[in-house]
Amino acid sequence: MIGSYDPNDIQILEGEQVHIDDADEYLYFLIRFQNTGTASAINVQVEHILDNKLDWTTMQLQSLSHEGRVEITDGSDVEFIFNNINLPDQTSDQEGSIGYIAFKIKPKDDVMLGDIISGVADIYFDFNPPIITNTATTEFVDNLGSDEFNLNEISIYPNPTYGLLNIKANAIIDRVEVFDILGKRLIDTAFEGKEVEVNLSALNNGVYFVKIQSLNNTETTKVIKE
Repeated sequence: MIGSYDPNDIQILEGEQVHIDDADEYLYFLIRFQNTGTASAINVQVEHILDNKLDWTTMQLQSLSHEGRVEITDGSDVEFIFNNINLPDQTSDQEGSIGYIAFKIKPKDDVMLGDIISGVADIYFDFNPPIITNTATTEFVDNLGSDEFNLNEISIYPNPTYGLLNIKANAIIDRVEVFDILGKRLIDTAFEGKEVEVNLSALNNGVYFVKIQSLNNTETTKVIKE
């Protein structure tokens, strides 16, 4: 996930699998959009239907790249509306042509092992036909399939953190990188030890991803800065 980029996409930031023991925790969604046309977009609207295994009453907006509003109807139909956004086209302003939506939401109480949460977004730039994103999915499992670190071998605390983040592992940690929700690398520090400390004090409050490297193994985990 980190470092990849599709100008109009949706992601479930926990990845393709979530441990069933974490079924009562928030899932974090990120929708990114970019005006790839040839003129500014006066209005942008993003439509998203919540999976029926998600509890819409727990939905919380994390951040919007631009001023906008959110409307929810029928407990599932979500519209993110950016009127008068005047989003530049990518040729005129590459960086300014990008926007995003970040929100979190909890699964319903009756979610079960093997259940799959999915989501897609339709992105409208003015009166043009919608750009339909990829479909993001995550499955509730009892054994996270990975050739990387065993999650039980790494401790990251406190999380949420107000600044200092402690990381302990069974193996020597070589490098720690911190990315924002758009995949931009903000911190890149080399280490040599099983216990390291990373200072996030300079970062704004929000959700970040910490990538931990040890030999040929990597682990990326979500951290909240408060």
